[in-house]
Amino acid sequence: MKVWKKLSAVALALVMVMALSVMASAASNETLTNGVAKDTTENTYNYKAIGNTLEIPKSITVTGTAPKVYGPTVTYSYDIVGVDITSGAPTVSDGISTTARPVKSGVTGGVTLSTVVFTSSEVALTNDTGSVTEKLTATVDLTKFSYPGIYRYAITEATTNTAALYTAGVTRPTEDAFFLDVYIKNDTNGTNNLSVYGYVLLDTNTNITSTDDPSHKVSALTTDSYATMDISVTKSVTGNMGDKTNQFPFTIAVNNNPISGTNMSYYSGKTNANTTAVTDASLTTSLKDGEVYVIKGLNPKATVTFTETNNTPDEYTVSVKDKADSLFVTAAAVTAGSNKATSALAVSNYDTVNATAVTTVPTASDYSAITFINNLDAISPTGVALRYAPYLAMLGAGVVALPLSLRKKEELY
Repeated sequence: MKVWKKLSAVALALVMVMALSVMASAASNETLTNGVAKDTTENTYNYKAIGNTLEIPKSITVTGTAPKVYGPTVTYSYDIVGVDITSGAPTVSDGISTTARPVKSGVTGGVTLSTVVFTSSEVALTNDTGSVTEKLTATVDLTKFSYPGIYRYAITEATTNTAALYTAGVTRPTEDAFFLDVYIKNDTNGTNNLSVYGYVLLDTNTNITSTDDPSHKVSALTTDSYATMDISVTKSVTGNMGDKTNQFPFTIAVNNNPISGTNMSYYSGKTNANTTAVTDASLTTSLKDGEVYVIKGLNPKATVTFTETNNTPDEYTVSVKDKADSLFVTAAAVTAGSNKATSALAVSNYDTVNATAVTTVPTASDYSAITFINNLDAISPTGVALRYAPYLAMLGAGVVALPLSLRKKEELY
């Protein structure tokens, strides 16, 4: 009897586990393969129910010159509505049945969408390119449906996305519309106990000729772009009295993430091969003649301000040039202990080229490579100019007067 009770307990436990497994399966997240989600073990006309949620990938391509950079922080929202089918409805043919099935207008509230949230995280790059992917979840509410059929919905980006992308520094090459077909059937007894048995994601509202035909079927939403930027400062000391061995201190203010006012991580250091991840809004370094400090993987909307301190007892004339060799900070005297600073320098042209739309991948600005030039020329030894100046003046006057005197002599004769 005890053995029987033990066996019964084990059997009951197995039944419960199986039941939970079935329930978990019914609520599982389905994924797309070549634009289609279905039970891969199905037989002809014996279509099995799959989960009531579908995950649709959304990717952002990340570019940069460092081995690793940090991706963007941005949230996408999407709208979904039933396609208005009045006449000439699209049809679906699976290649098995000889009869094409008409597509129905998606039932209001039948499918809802989640947001897609990207949070800045480290991305490894290969050949200066990498990607990050999150999922848009579509959830089917079967209580909204009264009949089986193929229901088509249109998925579009919410109007708020443009502002969100602009704030994050992301670009979107195209604003595509997508269409989701939800396949709903009765249970095996033919009673009106509905279940989802398939999904198809399309890039156009058209006829579908076969579930295995990849034409117009897509497995992901449009891929956007996030181009990280670099900026560098080079130290140059000129003049016969300039100290090329002195380490001039720099303070660098980095505004890297306009989204929330805090800084996403980026990389910095002397030379390209010696950069480390940092999160600071203010960096310090020191540079002697010929040395370079680089900041890599910045948000394309980032700005950087450089301030150099004259830590020598001498007065240098300091100017700053951009990568086009254009002087954008004019030469001025900087006394011992004083500073020379740039304005906040934009690292790219993102704001300019995306002022009305977020469709153009930005390029680095002329400020992406700047040079601080400290000049200290030698002067004449004290008194040399004073000692010889009168004689040089007399010599000059004589040179001018000689031709005149000779001319007067010729006139006398």
